[in-house]
This record gives sequence, structure tokens and C-alpha cells, in this order.
Amino acid sequence: MIDKNLGPYELIGEIGKGGMATVYRAYQPSMDRFVAIKIINQSVLDDEEVRERFQREARLIARLEHPHILPVYDFDGTHEQPYIVMRYLEGGTLKDVLNQGNLPFDEITFILLQIGPALDYAHRQGIVHRDIKPSNVLIDLEGNVLVMDFGIARVVGPAANRQGLTAKGVSIGTPDYMAPEQIMGLTDLDHRADVYSLGVMVFQMTTGQLPFAGDAPMSTMLMHLREPVPNASEINPELPSSLDDVLKRAMAKEPADRYDSAQVLTAAVTSVLGGLATTTPSKLKMAAQESAIIQRRRLSGETSTPVRAETRTTPSEENRSITAIYANAAEFTEIIELIEGPEAAREAMLELKSDVAECVDQNGGLVFNQGEHDILALWGAIVAREDDAERAVQTALEIRKSINHRVTGFLSEEEPVPVRIGVNSGLALLSLAEDTGTFTASGATISLASRVADNADGLVLITHDTFRQVQGIFEIEPDTPIRMRQIGGRAFVDTYRVYEQKPRPFRLKPRGIEGVETRMIGRRAELEQLQKAFFNAVEESETQMVTVVGDPGVGKSRLLYEFASWAELRPEMYFIFRVRSTPAMTNRPLALWRDLLSFRFEILDDDPPKIVREKMEAGISDLIGEEPEMAHLLGHLAGFDYPEDLDISEDPKDIANRAKRAAVSFFHRLTQVDPVVLQLDDI
Repeated sequence: MIDKNLGPYELIGEIGKGGMATVYRAYQPSMDRFVAIKIINQSVLDDEEVRERFQREARLIARLEHPHILPVYDFDGTHEQPYIVMRYLEGGTLKDVLNQGNLPFDEITFILLQIGPALDYAHRQGIVHRDIKPSNVLIDLEGNVLVMDFGIARVVGPAANRQGLTAKGVSIGTPDYMAPEQIMGLTDLDHRADVYSLGVMVFQMTTGQLPFAGDAPMSTMLMHLREPVPNASEINPELPSSLDDVLKRAMAKEPADRYDSAQVLTAAVTSVLGGLATTTPSKLKMAAQESAIIQRRRLSGETSTPVRAETRTTPSEENRSITAIYANAAEFTEIIELIEGPEAAREAMLELKSDVAECVDQNGGLVFNQGEHDILALWGAIVAREDDAERAVQTALEIRKSINHRVTGFLSEEEPVPVRIGVNSGLALLSLAEDTGTFTASGATISLASRVADNADGLVLITHDTFRQVQGIFEIEPDTPIRMRQIGGRAFVDTYRVYEQKPRPFRLKPRGIEGVETRMIGRRAELEQLQKAFFNAVEESETQMVTVVGDPGVGKSRLLYEFASWAELRPEMYFIFRVRSTPAMTNRPLALWRDLLSFRFEILDDDPPKIVREKMEAGISDLIGEEPEMAHLLGHLAGFDYPEDLDISEDPKDIANRAKRAAVSFFHRLTQVDPVVLQLDDI
């Protein structure tokens, strides 16, 4: 069925196949995304029970809205071969991950803390999965878990008689993970059958083997019915003996003797394994990424026969929008070798590479290439995030800081840090090497990152394409443009020095077509007026007010964006407040003031009053010193609800007047420290 359209979907390659259905990777052009499509096999199309079970699976999953249950995007039960469209994950299954080796205990609990709530949620909806096993647990490239395949799930409770499909005495499931009552074909099984299966998975994840493994499925099922649960600690001596008791209860022969929920079992396992779950499952992520590579190789092999160009691949498969870091530490090695000798230099470089790789991983990037003295890391190559450029620049600063720390005492403060780091954003070509199963990256974006690094003597230098994604977040100043022979038709490439992250970052989003920064046209004179007003305020200490009036669509917001981008690179120190009016503010008194404070002090709409008060007090204190009463009055003027901080016996008008005077005093005191720039958009 490869190279075939299925409704609005383009099938690309087979992911997996079972007796009832086959799952394909497909592309949905209208949404520019990949999806997984489960299609009933031709051989069972005439089986009404199979068709009904397939449709029932789609209805069941559609009922289940949980972050750790694989969602359904679409379903067509009338098609010649009915199909279900689901989210596509590249990381493979938990089975694929476990085939690559055991996971650390804190990553096992990380997984269980996602599966447990998902199962309990399904159980509260009256649904028992009945086939919990590693191959029905998907892992994304960040290590997140999604439970899938409710094809043999059973509805319990009032709806059971209407939706039950399993005949009395028929056992359905996977023998390695089936609960005893499931093996016996009992019709009154409940959620505790899933608890049993989850216990089997815990045994497998912690020991590397199944608790019961017979020579044939029937012998395995008999072992589940008759044999006691083996001691996991005897198989893996690193396990505490207390886990044996947890597993024996989870896999008790009688449902009444088991844990009453998946989350209670998860909590018990977490407790005996140290009580901690990681937040950075590095080994799980690496295994998921390896599974993705294997899957892509397999899909590539399946589509090696001639296919239409538009369905063989899509631009997002080959050309990815990435941010690249190129770092060269040759000078660091030379310094260590000169002072401590070649062997010490080699060991220092190995240690540095290890630390850099860990830093890249923690910030969501991937190390794509390591040389003797250099390293290439990419963000967005496998998983794209909105803040990839920000993560990359932060990593570059951490690398520079790490090297600076290592040479403390060897160099004077005037000498540059012995590293050169260039950062660039744009499209890169990702290719899969068939002989090694690894990805390679190439293109002008990566070459330019390396070229920028050559000019970054002890610095972190970024290009304009990266700058426009991180402006407002870091302390940045322009550097000397780099002359290039041909980069998109430009003779020079603008570069910027990055020093550190701002204490209170203000993100400026590029204006123009989505994903493309366009040039401002026809507003140069107005921009120069704004710049002149800025200089008058900063240099002459004169209050300036500029009002830009025009019909919708003439470029007022774009003008303000250009001014903000220009001011961002100025060396002068000033306070910045920004707010943009929206139609929803029309009937909200002082809505601009509320949004202005929310923007400056990072107050969220769902922050409780206590948190709002703390943010206001801390924000005011950072700017002008401790002024709790002023913070309360300014919050009152914005409509933040914490009246216990004010004298409620005072006349409301008097409180309002005091609040307005506090606002004037606040800005007056700010201007005594540094100039203030207040930007009001669409008022």
C-alpha cells in the first residue's frame, strides 16, 4: 500500500503490522505534519467482529483525553479499508528502548509516573486496557510516554453490556503480560488486570527479563496462573529486596490482593527505588533517538523503489529549520599543554567535551560532530521548539563560562577566553547515512556558524538570523560584519556579541510573514523621529512623547518593532515597559496598565493573589528598593485582587487617588536612576 493516497493522507512507509491492522507513517499536507494511520488488513475485512472492534477502538480513544494517551486525529469507518489517524511519534516504543539495555532507576520511575496516571484516568472512564505491555507504550524524542492500542480494551460498568465484544471463556491479551483472570477468560475482570500487567512491566524494566517465560504461550500462561513471582533482587542484585514485596503484591494471583490503582503501584515502586524520578531522562532520550534512526532507516529502505517525488519525502524531512553552534577550543588545549603537558591537555579536552555534550543535551540540543578541538551541536534537527535559538545561545554562554573557569589562574583578566563560538540559524540539510545509521547535517547555515566562530576571539558571536529570535533576552551589542563571497546575495553578514542573559528578558517577536522577517518599507522618516526622541530623552534628560497615527495596516506596529530592535542594541541603560492593546481591552478600565505591569513583572493570568503580590513586591524592590505599600497600590490600580493589604475602611476614591499618585511617583523615581521607555501599541 506504499505510495498511495488514503483520503487526504499520503502513505510513506509501514511502521508495524499485526493480525488485525497495519500501521503506516503518513504525511498530511493540509496540516504539514506526519501522522500514524492504522488500517484494517485486507485479510480480515469480512470479519464483522474485527470491523466492530476497530471502530470501537476509535470511539474509545476519542473519549480519552489525557496527555499520556495517544490521541486520535481522524477516523473513517466507511472507507473500503477503515482507518484511524493518530499522532505520529518518532521515538518508537518502550520495547524498542528496553531492547537497547536497562534504564537507570530514576528513569524507570519517570516512565511509570506517566503511565500510572494515564491508566487510572482510563479506568475512571470505565475502560480496562487489557493489553498493557512495552510495545503499547510509545516514547517521543523527549522521553515523554503515551499509552496506545486500546483495540482489545473492555468497557466496564453500566456501558459494558452495550459495548462488550469478548465472548465468555475467551482470553484476549499478550500471554507474557496477562493477569490470571484474563487468562481464564473471566468476564468480570476490572482495572486490576491492568495493574497486574504494569507489575510485569516493572519486573521487566528493573531486571531485564520477564517474570514468567515458558517455551510456548500456553506454558507461559500456566506459569502466570500457578507459579509464584520470582524475586527480582536475585536477578538484579542492585535492586532492594523491598521491591520484591511490591512486585508480589502487584502480581498477586487474586485481584483483591493487588494494589487498587496504577498510581498506588507507581508510588510504591518509586519509594523503594529511592523516592526520586529524573526530570532529564538522558538515556531514555538517547534510546528514543536511536529508535527513530532505526525506524527512518527501515522506512527509507521500504521506499527505495521509485515513488512520486511529492510523496517520497517532504521538505521537512530533509531541510530543517535549525540553530547551529560551532565551538573551537584549540587555544584552550594549547594553553593546558604549554603549562601542564600533552597528557594533561588531552585529558582536559576529553573532560571538556563530556561536559559540553551534557550541557547540550540538558538544553535540548544534539551533538552532531566532534573533532579534535571542536564541536558542532544542533537544535531543531530532530525535535523543533519555539525557543531553540534561545536554548542554543544559552548553551554557548555556558560553554564559554566553563572554559573560562578552567583557565582561571592561567590567564590574566585582559586576555580573551580561549574559545571561539559561532551561532547561526536557518535551514540545514539532514541526511541519513545508510552505512552507519546516523544523521549528517550540511548547508550554508552550518558553514556560516563555523565562519562566524573564526571571528569570535574569546566571544559568543551570533548572526542576525539568530539575533532576531533572541533579541530582548540577552545582553547583546553589534560586532563587525563578516564579509562573505555569497550568502543569500549579501556581501556582508551582520554579527552580534552576546554577553549574558538579561535578569528580566523581554522577547521581541519578528514582524512580517510567519517565519520570515521582512524589511520595513516607507517608514524611515518616522523611525528617525523616534530615534531622535530617544536621544533627547537619554542625553538631554527631556521627557519625549511621540504619537504615531494612521489607518489600520499602514505599519504602525511594524514601526514600533523596528524601533524596539534598534533600541535593543543601544549601549545606553534604560528601563523598558511595553504593552499592546487588544479588542478585548475595550471595556476593561485600566487594562493597559494591568498588562503593562503583567509584562514587566511576569504576572500570569492564572497566578493566585499571593503570587501576584509577591511578584509585584519583588519587582518594585528590584527597580527602586523595598516599597510594599507602593506595590499594593499599583496592583490595586491594575485590578489585582489582594485587598487585605489595603485599609478597606478607606474611601474607594481615596484609595484610587493614592494609587494614581503612586504610579506617578513610581515612574518619577525610575527616571532618577535611568531613562524610561514606555511603548504603547494599538491604543
